[in-house]
Amino acid sequence: MGGRSNFYGPPKRGKSFAAVQLALAVAGEGPTSWFGFPILLHGPVLYLQLDTPRVLWAKQYFEEVMASGVSFLTPHPIYLADREIAPFPFNLMNPVHFSWLRAVCTTHQPVLFILDVLRNVFRGDENNSDIMQDVLDTFVMATSPAAQLLISHPRKPSEAGGREVRDQNRGSGHVAGSVDSILSLTPRLQYVSRSAEGSTPIRRLHNGLWDTDSLSPLLDSFLDNKTFPTQSSRAEALSQKLGKSEEACRSLLRRRELERTDELTEL
Repeated sequence: MGGRSNFYGPPKRGKSFAAVQLALAVAGEGPTSWFGFPILLHGPVLYLQLDTPRVLWAKQYFEEVMASGVSFLTPHPIYLADREIAPFPFNLMNPVHFSWLRAVCTTHQPVLFILDVLRNVFRGDENNSDIMQDVLDTFVMATSPAAQLLISHPRKPSEAGGREVRDQNRGSGHVAGSVDSILSLTPRLQYVSRSAEGSTPIRRLHNGLWDTDSLSPLLDSFLDNKTFPTQSSRAEALSQKLGKSEEACRSLLRRRELERTDELTEL
């Protein structure tokens, strides 16, 4: 992942936490990775948070995450700006606001700029390809040469669109056509880029952050195996595989069944 990427998913599902993890990985020292994607360039990160009031995001990002042992004392700085620092309401097409953003990037020289969320940096019809082209071109001029992660929301269920990852992003198709990679946060991290396409199982941790999920594929294989006559026999076999109690394995299987139901609901 590099250049310009679009990262989207339903509201309140943890996109910002995943983006913070990317910021921590980029601001760290190598070798680091983000859900299996190797970080090839480390340096300062600038995160512009325009979606959530400070009283909420500061509590989530710092109090709750740091209380779980995660440190923001990275070798390279992470700069956070929000509605209390940036001109508000922010409009990238306003020359004064553009100049503010360009000055911030010139001062701090980020290697990665995270924008949370894309819809909150401009006024106008997000379905209009001409407007979106102007917005994205202006954003590149303001933040270049940093790589850019543009966070956004998916299409509403009532809106037309294909089933592919590249078709589900909200707004004009120009966004999908202009980025180098697209990532979708569902029960899996789905991605498509100019050179790769796939998905990575992930799970939400108690502190709101995410981790790769190596257990779900194993549970899926047991749930899909029709040679087990009962769920108890399935749990017994899983118990021998994992070295856990049968009751714990029954619980894992039940929880995974519910997760798979949720995944089908979101498709």
